[in-house]
Amino acid sequence: MKRAMYRLTYSVDNNIEELVVEVELKQVDGLMIPRQNIYYGVARVNGNIYSKKDLSNIVNPKLTAEQIGNELKDELKKKLRADGKSFRSIKEIIK
Repeated sequence: MKRAMYRLTYSVDNNIEELVVEVELKQVDGLMIPRQNIYYGVARVNGNIYSKKDLSNIVNPKLTAEQIGNELKDELKKKLRADGKSFRSIKEIIK
């Protein structure tokens, strides 16, 4: 199995929080259809399954974890700015 992780440590009004995105490639069970990928992706954000993006055709879990993490970080920034709170990124790790 192939895995990748994106971890963002950030602070909102001096309260430290963390965003963790894990993407895992799993092998398809059963009979294969011609030209079908042998792997499909499963993403988890802070332990919960992430289903907003189709991960059936991904090849590189590291790139996908980074893309999902950056999308969520941008959404979080917009939401916090609309609420008038301050956002500060402390540490960003991609494994």
